[in-house]
Amino acid sequence: MKKHVLRLAYYLTHYIQIQLFITLMSLPVLMWWGLPFSLMSFVGNLIFSPIIVAFLTLSSLIFMTELASIPNYYLVWSLEKVTTVMTTLLSYGSKNWLVAFPKLNSVFLIAQPSHIHATSSLLIIRLMEQLYYMMREHLIQK
Repeated sequence: MKKHVLRLAYYLTHYIQIQLFITLMSLPVLMWWGLPFSLMSFVGNLIFSPIIVAFLTLSSLIFMTELASIPNYYLVWSLEKVTTVMTTLLSYGSKNWLVAFPKLNSVFLIAQPSHIHATSSLLIIRLMEQLYYMMREHLIQK
């Protein structure tokens, strides 16, 4: 049981590290374009990544079977089920989760050095690693 919890903790800490890095790097571009940032992006990406992989895989298989004139009823049925699950989960979304920024001048994007984002991302990564090791030590002691 401890091994599974450690694996899950390891996966989640690395997922959060990558998500924080991507968020910090994309935030200036989102601000420059005037697009909002979603507070649920962490949860949404965690939930929808496997669903999008299934959707794209099934779509590609359907495309290939159509080209080869192979019957693909079960693939289409599976794609419809994946699409239904995806749209059902998307219906729970709320506009309240979006944080909008004012559209900034392009000088802001150019003037903001990317090493600041990289440095803050590295700091967050180090903190997440420390959290993972503390959780691991706590689980090992039990």
